[in-house]
Amino acid sequence: MDESKEDEAIGELSQAIAFRADLQLLHLRAAFFDSMGDNANTLRDCEAALCLDPTHGSSSTYPNFSFGWINVKDVALAHILAYEVPSANGRYCMVERVVHYSELVQIIREMYPNIPLPDKCADDKPSVPIYQVSKEKIKSLGLELTPLHTSIKETIESLKEKGFVTFDSSNL
Repeated sequence: MDESKEDEAIGELSQAIAFRADLQLLHLRAAFFDSMGDNANTLRDCEAALCLDPTHGSSSTYPNFSFGWINVKDVALAHILAYEVPSANGRYCMVERVVHYSELVQIIREMYPNIPLPDKCADDKPSVPIYQVSKEKIKSLGLELTPLHTSIKETIESLKEKGFVTFDSSNL
């Protein structure tokens, strides 16, 4: 069974079980990178490591793709709010912002000019489009989403503090 059919089967089973038990089923779906922020315990466990790969000087190009971001603290709080808010129901997409990798590199470069980052895309194709994700439903729980810039700064500082990335910050 392929992954999408398996996910669909699990979803249908979950709905059936919830219906029989007279429960309201809720689905919180975090963005592709839901591990932004001060949370890295190991580089291997940190999904945000992909965005920091260029800081190791290992690549002269960045990939041509777009993805959604959310701060891990927002994900945790959304779970609490989904439990506490009586009107919570259905699916919630948790995305603060969707960016192309080029924008991510630009943001990091502005905040940390001494980090070596790639200057060009890995291919000559047009940039992969930035898709839109509505934040309205997740905000209806009362969640104030952490801005991307704050999440990036928290992530880089956390990884730096734990020794997973190093760079000269003497004149930042």
